[in-house]
Amino acid sequence: MSLRCAILDDYQQVALPLADWTFNGASVEVFSLAAHYDDESALAAQLADCAIIVVMRERTPITDHRLANGTFAGAASGGDFRDA
Repeated sequence: MSLRCAILDDYQQVALPLADWTFNGASVEVFSLAAHYDDESALAAQLADCAIIVVMRERTPITDHRLANGTFAGAASGGDFRDA
């Protein structure tokens, strides 16, 4: 089974070519979202099946509300949030 990883707010589209996204051989589909989503439901739809979410900038804050209402549901279920 492949995991999905979303990179938020990559408006310059630099995240994919500038980093190693191999995850030590794990099967992970990595994609970036250049658009910023103010609408909670639109953001939730984009992240619905993502197990990993990378936040590039402070434009899309991970708030208690977004965690509670399911916007980050895929990543929040048993996830380990770390501040890099």
